[in-house]
Amino acid sequence: MLRTGHDVRVAAGVSFVWATLPPLVETLDSVPPDAEVLQLRRVGRSTRGIDRLTNLRKLWLHKADQSTVDALAGVSSLEVLSIRGLSATSLAPLRHLEKLRQLVLVDGNRVADLDWLKALPSLSALFFEGFGSIRTLGGLPNLAALQSFGFEGGMDRAVHLETLAPLVRAPALHSLFLANTRVGDKSLAPLHGLKHLERLECRMDFPDREFLALRDAVPGIECDWIRLIETHGSLRAGRAAIRRRLEGS
Repeated sequence: MLRTGHDVRVAAGVSFVWATLPPLVETLDSVPPDAEVLQLRRVGRSTRGIDRLTNLRKLWLHKADQSTVDALAGVSSLEVLSIRGLSATSLAPLRHLEKLRQLVLVDGNRVADLDWLKALPSLSALFFEGFGSIRTLGGLPNLAALQSFGFEGGMDRAVHLETLAPLVRAPALHSLFLANTRVGDKSLAPLHGLKHLERLECRMDFPDREFLALRDAVPGIECDWIRLIETHGSLRAGRAAIRRRLEGS
């Protein structure tokens, strides 16, 4: 069985310990102009004026429309940005956030490209969930500082990528999250050159030989499906063993 834990994702910078975040607010009225951290839910036009928070370093934002994303271009101090619930169609304004190190975006099905990332070469953690309109990572620039990357579907809907080949532009990558992501060419070969890769989470869709070749190319990589093959001889045998265990419990 998958041994994925939330703590793994927190350590990788693609999730957060929500109980430790600033209190959630739905208006900027009581937020001091020199605030450095903020958790905000947009209600109506409650995010209007967010560009006046020029000291803001960390922002957890819920429900961002296009006008909210546009305004974020003025918060150039941001280092950590999490947005859950994007009705915006363009994330181009984020290209102005040159200090960003950690970017987590959830539910952006209307966003169609990643070209804006070319202006953010210093990202160390980058995560997308529910970006179903994007089918290629071709817009990824060279991300020499990127250590954690995720491109995932939701609990009930997969996302699709043509290939993982563009990930060669992130040579320092050590954590890769691809839960509920279908990869068209079913190849893990693009990951062979990522010698710092320590953790891969993905669907079981790839052939056994792809997992074994990755294990040989990147010794010590943690992947539940590699472990399953090593324990049971094949993914098919491993699935059968898991099924028997579940039926017997």
